Amino acid sequence: LFIHDGVTLIEWAGRIAECLPREHWEISASHVGESSRRFAFRSTHANAAERLKQLAAAAREVQAENSGN
Repeated sequence: LFIHDGVTLIEWAGRIAECLPREHWEISASHVGESSRRFAFRSTHANAAERLKQLAAAAREVQAENSGN
């Protein structure tokens, strides 16, 4: 089910929590407007803080590219 160097997205992963790898990402989405969503990311990795910083930096780059900056 899980590929070491790949990504597997699972909706309702809490239903199979005992099957998930010890280190994984948790992503939740919520509505913040008619056409907008807010995503929250949580990492269970040993170096979670660093991974989250890298993710935030990548998200800022994508946002800048999409806004023409």
